[in-house]
Amino acid sequence: MRTYLLLATLVTAAAACGRPAQVPRPPLGATEHLAEADRHDADARQHEELALDAERAGRATTYVCSDPVVTDISTSGGERLTPRSPCWSAEGRAVERHRAAAARLRADARAHRAMARQLLGGARDACAGLPEAELEHTIFAHHEDIAAVEAVLEGDLVRGARVRFERVPGLTADWVRQSLRCHQAMAAAGGYSPTYMPECPSVVAGAVTQVFDTPAGVVVEITSRDAAAALVIYGRAEDVLRDRTRGVDTRGGALAPCHTATGRVGTAATTALRTGNVRHALAWVDAAGAPEVQAVFKQVVAVYKKGGDPLVLAMLERHFIETVVRLHLAAHGEPYRGLATSCPAP
Repeated sequence: MRTYLLLATLVTAAAACGRPAQVPRPPLGATEHLAEADRHDADARQHEELALDAERAGRATTYVCSDPVVTDISTSGGERLTPRSPCWSAEGRAVERHRAAAARLRADARAHRAMARQLLGGARDACAGLPEAELEHTIFAHHEDIAAVEAVLEGDLVRGARVRFERVPGLTADWVRQSLRCHQAMAAAGGYSPTYMPECPSVVAGAVTQVFDTPAGVVVEITSRDAAAALVIYGRAEDVLRDRTRGVDTRGGALAPCHTATGRVGTAATTALRTGNVRHALAWVDAAGAPEVQAVFKQVVAVYKKGGDPLVLAMLERHFIETVVRLHLAAHGEPYRGLATSCPAP
């Protein structure tokens, strides 16, 4: 029976090791590191008190013995043997054990506080010299100065976004780098809270940002190897450009048709995700838009299969719907200004 239980335990452990990895959590921010440090210190104090209690009691070494009779079948020269298991010391080293545990916890607490200082110091240094007004928003809040947004593709996968800013007085690649470093450091110090600069594609956890100075303007490229993060980056970058033109016909032509998430095109996009069949969405775009629809569909479905935060999944679903609607309008030469909450009667 004991052998069976041991094997069952090993099989259970092996099965647990074979489970798919969970979606990784964002890194801890300064506040979370300080909270972890306090928790480790509290646990260390408990172990130190237990060590003192054991020391005051002056307990002698005691032993715990298992069932002395393992088997009575073995023999030696005709005589039955009674093998015995060893008796292991139980309380004799209690003081040392508790003190060692307390020391480990104290070291962990110091490491968490050091990380919190590093995060806060990094944000302070990265933001030094920037005007107060620029700390309240990122460069992506200047919608009117953004010339273009495009996806960064790797084969048929979206890896992020490329944003080009117009040439404006004083805007240089070096200034953009410092501004983005500041807000990335602030995001890291806050544990990449989704409420920090939610319009900014470069403060997503795991984002890698590069800045280039080109004749056409400063270009910011934000990418991530994580599929979900890459789609969030691209979605935020698209939203920045849409916010500039939402409700305004910049081309001087007729207003684009109104589309909602539950309209004909939006429903087709949702059906494609629910059924796993991209054809429902492809029916509403032309040949030029089909590759992007297929690429985004493939990536969103891959993230869906892994599971994760329902809010992130809902955001990715909306991103796919918006992609299909945008490309549907592009096929008819119409601008896209975002999904409407409702459409007026024709």
